[in-house]
Amino acid sequence: MASTSTSPKTKKTSQTGTRTLRIVLASVGALLVVVVIGFIWVAHRRANNWLAGMPQRLGVDIQQETNGFTYSQSSKGRKIFTLHASKEVQRKDGKIAFHDVGIVLFGPDGQATDRIHGQDFELDQKAQRMTAQGEVYIDLVPPQGAVAKGDEESRTVHVKTIGLDFDQKEQMATSDGAVEFRTSGYAGNAVGASYDAKNGVVVMRSAVRMSGLRNEKPVVLTAARAEMDRETNLVDLQQAKYVSAGERGSTSAAAMHAVVHTSKDGTPERVDAEGNVTLTSDSQRRGTVVSNRLELELGPKGQARAAHLFGNVRYASDETGKRAQGHAEDARISFDELGRPVRSLMTGSVTFLEQGPASLRTLDAATVDVALGGGGKAPTVVRSAQAFGPDGARLKLLDETAKGKSSTDVKADRLSGRFALGAKGTELAGLDGTGHSRVERTATTPAGAVISKDTSTGETLKVDFTPGEKNRSELSRAEQRGGVVTVHEALNKKGVTEVEHGRAEDSVFEADGNVLHMTGAVEVQDEQSALFADRVDVDRGTGDATANGAVKVTYVAESSSRSAQEPVHVLAARAVEHKSTGLAEFFGDANAKARMWQGASQVEAPVIDLYRNDKRMVAHGDAGSDALAVRAVLVGASSDAKKKANGPMRVTSREMVYTDSARTVEFTGGVKAVDQDGTLTSNEATVWLTSDKADQPVKDGANAFMGGKIDHMIATGAVMIDQPGRKGTGEKLVYTASDGVFVLTGTKAVPPKVVDVAQGSTTGVALRFKTGDDSVEVVGSENGKTFGRVRSETRMRQ
Repeated sequence: MASTSTSPKTKKTSQTGTRTLRIVLASVGALLVVVVIGFIWVAHRRANNWLAGMPQRLGVDIQQETNGFTYSQSSKGRKIFTLHASKEVQRKDGKIAFHDVGIVLFGPDGQATDRIHGQDFELDQKAQRMTAQGEVYIDLVPPQGAVAKGDEESRTVHVKTIGLDFDQKEQMATSDGAVEFRTSGYAGNAVGASYDAKNGVVVMRSAVRMSGLRNEKPVVLTAARAEMDRETNLVDLQQAKYVSAGERGSTSAAAMHAVVHTSKDGTPERVDAEGNVTLTSDSQRRGTVVSNRLELELGPKGQARAAHLFGNVRYASDETGKRAQGHAEDARISFDELGRPVRSLMTGSVTFLEQGPASLRTLDAATVDVALGGGGKAPTVVRSAQAFGPDGARLKLLDETAKGKSSTDVKADRLSGRFALGAKGTELAGLDGTGHSRVERTATTPAGAVISKDTSTGETLKVDFTPGEKNRSELSRAEQRGGVVTVHEALNKKGVTEVEHGRAEDSVFEADGNVLHMTGAVEVQDEQSALFADRVDVDRGTGDATANGAVKVTYVAESSSRSAQEPVHVLAARAVEHKSTGLAEFFGDANAKARMWQGASQVEAPVIDLYRNDKRMVAHGDAGSDALAVRAVLVGASSDAKKKANGPMRVTSREMVYTDSARTVEFTGGVKAVDQDGTLTSNEATVWLTSDKADQPVKDGANAFMGGKIDHMIATGAVMIDQPGRKGTGEKLVYTASDGVFVLTGTKAVPPKVVDVAQGSTTGVALRFKTGDDSVEVVGSENGKTFGRVRSETRMRQ
């Protein structure tokens, strides 16, 4: 174990053995098995060199003493070792027995270093085998100068074994008994050990265990078998497990097989593990990572530099109120100079699931890149994360409340997560998406029936979250840019699902008000209407909407029976729709009034209110204005006399009301009507419309919103009519479009009057005249009613 002459290689081994031990003990706790292997190898190597020359030296320079003998070996004037035994017995079988043996080995400086002692040793000179009966104690002392003065004892390795056997022919030292060791606060044991001097291999056969303190925290290393090859600088561990206790709980690492790569001085540089590699944290946030293989690179101080887990990598954690699990085919972790994790790159069918009491989070992507912070004494936290792949990335959030369930499904070519530090660590604060972004939000009843579903697609995405109760991360804002397309599905009061489609350049959803803001060439369509505007704001809760800038709306027929009808169109600067009441308000601006038309019928006004549920429309001016701001165009009907359509009638008034059920258009606040036959003014006027297909009044409202032609009209209050060659005044005028007949009436005090340039003036209780006819008929009675006296003034031609 130590030869009489010391080679340079042996010197180097003697000097570096304890230094290696010191470095290893200061390194990663998971590699503490190197300590065990290191001192067994050093001790057996030195003992081997001594035993190799023992047969030739027995009997030489032995000084027989009463209390024993002492043997010393020197080379070139330098003492190598000294052996002292209290008793030496030469037996007849050629074997020599030593009792109460003590061996001291000396370093190059002549100072005593390692010590070996035991009760009984036996040397078989013929078989070239030396065995120790009972216990053997080995003390490995660090070389002088390797440690601080006064610290030598604390850094000395103390070894105890039973039944040590050395075969000089095979250069093999073995012990079948227990091996114990302790140093620098560490203690360990194993059952059975061997050292192959020819190949430089040390084996601890079974039940390897080492425990102690690292960074003032308890650590334990166990292995079923440990082997070190000093030529290749490899340490091989079978069924290894390392456990470290901390302030937040314990952590452990285990594998069926682990190989430690060390430098020439024994410093661990890399660890390769395979077979159910398991990393576990038993803290408040319990977590486990399992993979088929692990490659770990270490720094000069034993700190982690890079880790590579691959082959069915699985992650699971369980803490109060939250469970999580994940999967990847490959995971790479990088560390800073202090060994704190800074980045984790996971690839290959990456999935992540987090389950809370009333929430569920899932992530799917081909690649997930996570930036980490903290580490050391502080907990490791997520700073940011990116998920991407050929099929993009998908994040789904499901929350459950007493009112039902809501889910948010986010997809994009690349998703980037933003995180904020919360009360329980980092929480998802936001999500950014680029490339084919898609957001789907669904609300269901507690039973699972869909109440509403909103889907939007675009090029880029920005989503913000706020922490909610029971570990929920609630969506607070979602912003999409670039060719946004939306679909809104919701149950109405009748239980029928209504579908609304939208397009815009950009959209922003504000969860606080449940409002969707759409800007840039906005289009919103449903089964009954189509809206175009520069900007549209939709309340997803009530269905109310506000449109601004170049507003255009088209209303189509509500049923198949109206499929042949022309649609209703509206132009406005601004529009407000109230879903529950069916009211749509349209506003003009300083440049143009709001305008509505169906076919040739149309109306212009500063404000147009359309009551879709009641099939009624109100047009009026600005509040407080008396101006005749409303302008309407009504389609004229054909007459019996000409059998052709009359021209349109243009009407101005302060207010106009159209009622579809009655097919009436009411003008109030002053009226002026102009058609091809003349001009009519009055305080008020009501027009009845016919259907499109027949010049008959319609009672079922088949033609909505001013469709059809004029059937008849009644004007009241200060009526004045001005036709070519004829003027009339009265209090009431009844016009029938089918025959072009006017009936003008007045009061007793002020009877009606018609002045004709050819016929003169005519008055009476009722005056009847016809479009295109110069005659004026004074009616004494009509429909069985007597009007009274008639007076006529005829103007003679000059």
